[in-house]
Amino acid sequence: MAYHAKEMNEWAIRKIETEAPEDVDLLIGSPQWNVPEDGDEISFNYFLPNSDRGFELAMDFIVEGVGYDFWAMPWERLEHLATLKEGITISLLDGVVLWARNDEAVKRFTGLQDLARARLQDAAYCYQTALLNLDEALNLYKVLVFDDNLSHARKGLSRIASLLSDALGTLNGIYFKRGPENQDQVLDTLKHVPEGFTDTYRQIPFARDVEDCRKLAHTLIAKFRGLMAEMKPRTDSPALSDNYSDLASWYEEGAYWFRRLYTYTRNGDAAKTLQWGCSLQAELDYVANQYGLKPMDTVSGRESIHAESGR
Repeated sequence: MAYHAKEMNEWAIRKIETEAPEDVDLLIGSPQWNVPEDGDEISFNYFLPNSDRGFELAMDFIVEGVGYDFWAMPWERLEHLATLKEGITISLLDGVVLWARNDEAVKRFTGLQDLARARLQDAAYCYQTALLNLDEALNLYKVLVFDDNLSHARKGLSRIASLLSDALGTLNGIYFKRGPENQDQVLDTLKHVPEGFTDTYRQIPFARDVEDCRKLAHTLIAKFRGLMAEMKPRTDSPALSDNYSDLASWYEEGAYWFRRLYTYTRNGDAAKTLQWGCSLQAELDYVANQYGLKPMDTVSGRESIHAESGR
């Protein structure tokens, strides 16, 4: 069983030139996607059609026990890869033109490569991209918390780890040249990686049950969020309101909120105390932000609301 890179590249070019030479813009190869025993020769990865006829060339087949995927990448997908918002940026940045319909197609392709590399050097852009990965990871974690299926849990944990690792690569201005392989080793060499993140990452294959998966996912997300807070770009503070008549009006309105709380705590009504206390806290947070006041806190006492209200 052998991987025939050269022969398959020649077959792909011949297929394009004989069946749809005007319907395909580029054939792209990559040295990175082979398993070690297949060598590191550049072999076709995908082609870029410009019409429905071009897309029809896509096919999967097996030769001597080895599977090949001759797949079509839309230009729109390639443009999305240049945004750094997918984990297979390597397919663009390490892509090698094996065949081209014309020079314009080559320029379009290399232009997208240049754009992706420029974005990797833009710290503010990379930070915003990493936030998107974090948001997706948090959404997956919401599902993981309630899903007791071990297969789903392992898949969710692996996806969360992948999203956050890709984001760390982006924050450090790099991409993973082997895709998901050996990411922990690459992370060890980077400057901006949360302490203990890689050690947690290496524990993933040893997660025995759903609860292990949940704990590891939580740890990865918590560590990543901490780094994002440290790296958050400095921005000008928003203009604060100087309409103190509104602040005075809020104080007058708020006096009745406190009257409610005094009444319910005095009566030992824990439920109403908590409900109105949280509503008041939302108002306090808004006012503090709007007028530049110090944070105010009404609901984080050490004892339970029930114990507080019973006094």
